Amino acid sequence: MNETVLQMRDFLIGASNRKFQLETIDRDIDFSGDDVCTPHLHHGLEIKVLDDFQTKVAQISKEPLPPLRMVIVPSRIVHAVSQAHKSISILIENNKISGDYNHKILPMSFSPAVFADCGLMIPGIVKFLEMGILSGNFTTSFPLHMENIIQALFSAFIEILEKFSEQEPNSLVKCAVDFINRNYYRHDFFVEDVATYLGITSNYLSWIFRKETGHTVRQQLIITRLKQAELLLRSGRCLVKDAARLTGWNSAYYFSNSFHKYFGFPPSEISPSQCSQ
Repeated sequence: MNETVLQMRDFLIGASNRKFQLETIDRDIDFSGDDVCTPHLHHGLEIKVLDDFQTKVAQISKEPLPPLRMVIVPSRIVHAVSQAHKSISILIENNKISGDYNHKILPMSFSPAVFADCGLMIPGIVKFLEMGILSGNFTTSFPLHMENIIQALFSAFIEILEKFSEQEPNSLVKCAVDFINRNYYRHDFFVEDVATYLGITSNYLSWIFRKETGHTVRQQLIITRLKQAELLLRSGRCLVKDAARLTGWNSAYYFSNSFHKYFGFPPSEISPSQCSQ
C-alpha cells in the first residue's frame, strides 16, 4: 500500500475514535493581508481534520486526547492553508473525490459512484452541508447530523482506500496533473515538488510529461493557474490583482501579460464592473 494512502487510512481510523470540534467557514477570509497563509479556494466542498500539537502534549502527559478540529469549507470560499501538526483533507469537486495527508495528495481519486456502492450519495451530502453552513440557520440537530454524515464518509473512505490501494496506480503524468490541480495556488510551487511527490527525478518527469502532453510541467502549471483565474474573474468575485494572488502568481503584471497571451484579451476585460470592490 502506498505510504500516503496508508498514513491517511490510519489517520481516519484513529479519527473514528476521537471527539470532534466542528467548525465551518461560511465567508471569505480577508485574503488581502500579508499575514494570511496561502489564501486559496476550491471549486468543491473541502473537509479538513486537523490534529494540532495539543495531542502530542496530551500523549506525553498521558492526559485524555483533546478533540480533533474538523473544518468544513463550502465551494469557492477563500480560506488559508492549515498549520496543524497533522491534517487530512477530502475534496469533493465535480465528479471527483480526492484526498491528502499532510498536504501529500493520494495517488488516486474516486468518483461519487464508488461511494454510492458504500451507501453514500455524495451530491446529497454536499448539498446538505453547504446549505446548512451558508444559510446560517443551524438547528440544534444540525451539528449532530453533520458529525454522523462525516463519520459515515470516513468509514466509507477507509473501506475504499483498502479496496483500491492494491490496484494499478494512476500514470505518472495523471498523478502529476492531479498534484498541480491540488497545489497550483501555492506561490512557492516548483517542478521539483512534483518530482519529489512522484519519487522520480525532475529530468525524467520533464521528459515523460512532454512526451505524453506535448508541453512542460511548468506550462501545465501556468495553464491551470490561468484557467482558475478566469473562473474567478468571470464569477465577478474579485479584482484582477486578487485573482492573481489566489491562483499563485507573485506578480499581477506578469499574470496579466500571461493571461493576455493565452486568452487573447487582458483579464481586465472580463466583466470588470461586476468585480467586487
